[in-house]
Amino acid sequence: MNERSHVLLLLAVTMLVYGNTLLNGFTLDDDVYISSNPAVTSPSVKALFEPSKANNLFRPVTFASFALNWKVGRDRPFGYHLFNLLLHATVILLLYLVLRRLLDPVPKAATIALVSAWLFALHPIHTEAVTSIVGRAELLAAGFLLAAWLLHLHDRPILALVSFAFALLSKESAVAFCRWCSQAIMPAAS
Repeated sequence: MNERSHVLLLLAVTMLVYGNTLLNGFTLDDDVYISSNPAVTSPSVKALFEPSKANNLFRPVTFASFALNWKVGRDRPFGYHLFNLLLHATVILLLYLVLRRLLDPVPKAATIALVSAWLFALHPIHTEAVTSIVGRAELLAAGFLLAAWLLHLHDRPILALVSFAFALLSKESAVAFCRWCSQAIMPAAS
């Protein structure tokens, strides 16, 4: 089996493992963040960039993705769960690509990156982020952070910085990577 087949198998198994979430409904926080959130149900640029009185959060990228789901499927949860599942697969692929690039000089780099991606993909700690619709904030932040890292590794500092900004606009916890961003991306951009 070649490397591409291994990665496709990883993504397919991940979809099978988390595929049972596609038939799940909305849960506790979903009402506050989606159906009762005017930034989602009646989106506008202004609404996306001001905290809602209901949840007092500033997550315009996450709420924009919910608004897109709302526009397509209104209050039917299938599309929201499918979006989360596809995001998780994207994060796994980005992690694999980052590790593959970082470990390139190491013998058996592809195997190490693949095993690490398998552990990440199927680890139960990700269950809430993937199965809970509002867990999308974590998936978006992780995806944009990994994309920023990959862009940095490919010497694309401006795009890396933009991706990092999207991570910050997805979930506040991305701020933990500000120091990395200032040391890795910013010097290269100047």
